[in-house]
Amino acid sequence: MKTVLITGASSGFGLKMVHDFLDNGWKVIATIRDVENRKSDIENKLTCDIKNLDFFELDMTKKEQMNNLANHLKENYSNKLDVLINNAGFGTYGALEDITEEQLRYQMEVNFFGPALLTQCLLPALRQAQGKIINISSLMGRYSCPLASVYSASKYALEGLSEGLMYELKSFGVDVCTIQPGGHRTNFVKSVIWGDRSFGSNSVYQGKSNGFKAMMEKLSQRKKAPGADKVAMTALKIANSNSTPRNILVGGDANFVGFLQSILPQNIYRAVMFMANKKIFGS
Repeated sequence: MKTVLITGASSGFGLKMVHDFLDNGWKVIATIRDVENRKSDIENKLTCDIKNLDFFELDMTKKEQMNNLANHLKENYSNKLDVLINNAGFGTYGALEDITEEQLRYQMEVNFFGPALLTQCLLPALRQAQGKIINISSLMGRYSCPLASVYSASKYALEGLSEGLMYELKSFGVDVCTIQPGGHRTNFVKSVIWGDRSFGSNSVYQGKSNGFKAMMEKLSQRKKAPGADKVAMTALKIANSNSTPRNILVGGDANFVGFLQSILPQNIYRAVMFMANKKIFGS
């Protein structure tokens, strides 16, 4: 039986991936924060057999817990891990001027340094299994827009890490892939952290922030917005496949942007994006 480790397993993409991997005969190590108080609630949300589910406490900002997890693999899984899915993360939105240094650093800590350091800890187990690393990135890891620069920076960093690791680990039989979802019906929008000054009367971006927040909420609830199913299905397909793409876009909006990037010269693509941003933000 193969083993997958999924971070950020309490909701959204993570919870659905836990369900789908268990349902397809995988052993699943699901990492969450405050595991003792939350695991019963998560178990109740799963409609599959959970006998192969193993919860583990992990805060993506705590290296000691990552080391504990690596030891857990040594002691209980013969130091072998077939698939690591770095899914845990969140979004910080708002103009750079309105975001505090603490918010900026925490965004990078969770979305970039966390996955990088966890991967570092688990590479011996991944090498032994000749496994795969699947990083849940974002459309915002290949495209950014006003008020998304900080979140995008964290995902661009994850993409850069993944690109280098793809070459670095290939000779050891470890494959690396990023999944780049667009807008989905998950709790992501509700968990977004806005810059401390985004909605203050002294922010020159206040109107843009109010408009962008309303648009995000509307788009996430639209009937045609995909749920977590397709991202989970994509991760499972990659995990079971003999070939691993470098990255894969999920969702109509993500695929549309990817299509534009593939056919348009960079200067024309950016002109199109400037026009789109002007329509949305007014400048």
